[in-house]
Amino acid sequence: MAIMFESNRPDGVGLYLMSADGRRVMSLVQLGLGARTGDWSPDGHRIVFMKFSDFQIWLANADGSDPVQLTHSPGGSQEPKWSPDGTTISYMNNDDPFDVVIKAVNIDGSGVRRLPNTSGTYGSHDWSPDGRSIVFSKATGLFVADIAGAGLVRLTTNTSCGDLQPAWSPDGTKVAFASCVDNKVAIYVIGADGSNLTRLTSGLSIDYGPTWSPDSRKIALQSEGAGNLDVWVMDADGSHAVNLTASNPNFDRAPKWKSVLVAE
Repeated sequence: MAIMFESNRPDGVGLYLMSADGRRVMSLVQLGLGARTGDWSPDGHRIVFMKFSDFQIWLANADGSDPVQLTHSPGGSQEPKWSPDGTTISYMNNDDPFDVVIKAVNIDGSGVRRLPNTSGTYGSHDWSPDGRSIVFSKATGLFVADIAGAGLVRLTTNTSCGDLQPAWSPDGTKVAFASCVDNKVAIYVIGADGSNLTRLTSGLSIDYGPTWSPDSRKIALQSEGAGNLDVWVMDADGSHAVNLTASNPNFDRAPKWKSVLVAE
């Protein structure tokens, strides 16, 4: 298994690949410096990412080769997510400077459209494993929107400083997310039906960006728990947390687990 993440290392600031135990790291130098917020295709063969230089969405092979620009929006586009069926890329977009929404585009760059009921997006989003819904952040909590436009369902309520960066578990039963309460940020998990809200990390550090392993048994995240911004991995119940990037004195963040179990 592999984890893609953002890092500042001798090769530069950009996207890197790391084995799930943290022992092997490879830079994706072909993407250029400033590649951010990557996501894997469902088959694990390609990645989608944002370039900090133009705030547009790009596609490339999983080793970083053959990068191709996907969006050409007048505003910024970021936080791309691959749909479970592999045909669509969704992303946050602010072509309207007064409203951030979630848009989608086909993987050949055609068919740009706005996803329904996503006005006021704040933070990030993720697809349900069946591809029928997305979970996303608004200023007051997490919501689930039906892709067909049937409706919007509130998943959490946060009147403090927000629920952010939701990640749907591959088995479809849970959503992990970062919750900010009184300026303390911890990782929580909640049932996809809104039940059984559980805090996984202490909230004594700043913990963001949960991402599930493809078997739903582990969660990777970024944390300042060791005094530096690092990528950690823990069991799905919050136990046995391990710092994977402690050897790097600079930042490591925004992990994204490869979505399929394949030989590395």
